[in-house]
Amino acid sequence: MKPFPKAVPHVQNVETLICFSLAPGDSFTIGPSARRSLSRFPRLEREVDALSWDPVMHMRDLGGRLVRGPMERTDMLSARAKAAVPGCKLSRQSRPRLYVAMLEHLRRVGVPVEHGAEVREYFEDENCGRAGVVLGDGSRREADLVIAADGVHGRSWELVLGEEVPARPSGDAMFRVSYPFGGGLQDPVIDAEYPLLEGDRPQVNGYIGPDIQLFIARTHDEISWSLAHKVCQNKGILLKYCADHYGQDDGRARESWDHHPPVEKVLELLENHKELPEAVRRVIRATPEGTLVDYRIMWRDPQRTWTSPAGRVLQLGDAAHTFHPSSGNGGTQAVEDAVSIAKCLSIAGKGGVEWATRVSNLLRFERVSCLQAFGIYNQASKKKGGALGELGHWIIAHDPEAYAAEKYEEALSHLQHGTPFVSTNTPPGMVYAPWSIDTLVDEHENGAVTVLGGDWS
Repeated sequence: MKPFPKAVPHVQNVETLICFSLAPGDSFTIGPSARRSLSRFPRLEREVDALSWDPVMHMRDLGGRLVRGPMERTDMLSARAKAAVPGCKLSRQSRPRLYVAMLEHLRRVGVPVEHGAEVREYFEDENCGRAGVVLGDGSRREADLVIAADGVHGRSWELVLGEEVPARPSGDAMFRVSYPFGGGLQDPVIDAEYPLLEGDRPQVNGYIGPDIQLFIARTHDEISWSLAHKVCQNKGILLKYCADHYGQDDGRARESWDHHPPVEKVLELLENHKELPEAVRRVIRATPEGTLVDYRIMWRDPQRTWTSPAGRVLQLGDAAHTFHPSSGNGGTQAVEDAVSIAKCLSIAGKGGVEWATRVSNLLRFERVSCLQAFGIYNQASKKKGGALGELGHWIIAHDPEAYAAEKYEEALSHLQHGTPFVSTNTPPGMVYAPWSIDTLVDEHENGAVTVLGGDWS
């Protein structure tokens, strides 16, 4: 097996195990703080740039009346962020296409990828300095380090904390999908309602109501849509469907991307919203059978510990920190996680793997926790009809690789000797205080010190 020198000079014999064979879903944003790392991989960077699209945004009420727009996605940035990162774009990427591009990159650098590998158990041996996984077929794989990007309900929690920390239902669920669209020959009504704009620019239309938020994106060859809705307000046949699929509000409700309901379930939900334009229903009806993803949005209170006791297993992405979609940062922070641990490993070398994971955990926790809180606050504001928070300088201008290089020794000394350590990748002036989903918004609005304090511009 070939080494992986450009990412982590000391790392060889990398293997990627993936449970699912496909990457379902629609599109998402990888922010500038994560995109910077692609400059180390020029070919992949070019491929990702080619897959990216920069849409014009229109925000509407459920009847289709324009409320805000047309606007650029950069209008979501604060003035300070725009000044600090001139020319910054908040481009969208197709989830399935980006997945394929990254798999191809792994193939080029000699990293084998095995699909259909369901991890049943994680383990580590501190004396031997090894960790590994037990797969569904009973086979075992071992390595110096296991990175567990196994999602909200993965098995890594059993080793990291000794038990799973239950993820709680947010009260919302989401349908999302993307599919090919070739223009008016497929549906002239859709083509007329959502045309490509001047210069063949894509557009996104958001239809916002008190109980649903529906977004439709049109690119030159694709339609993607997502519908966030409140589970508890579904009635009749949909109530039974929700109970059967999502489960109960007891911490065991499902957040699974492997459920593909018929589009009729979405149309039934929209029966309560007859004011929606006909083109919206046509977009939904045109969804190819078996491609629609339906999942419940789950979240958990911030957890400081993402590393196993011996430091040989590290959680990454949703396994370590759940994000509400209103944060607009889930994908970005997962990439920042990956960049951070890669840099920490390159500094620590093979003999310091267990400290590299702990340092990366320390460097990342407070930043991620602030952005989790940002999503919670945005969701609460949206439900009250308020505006979403802007993406500030501290979010956009951050460089996770440079930060890890700058702060590694300080963080290591803190972990080994108890010397002071202060995070500087968070809002300036913010004094970190532990928080919970139940109390965050009320405490902030009542003037208490929370992670929502400091300079978020």
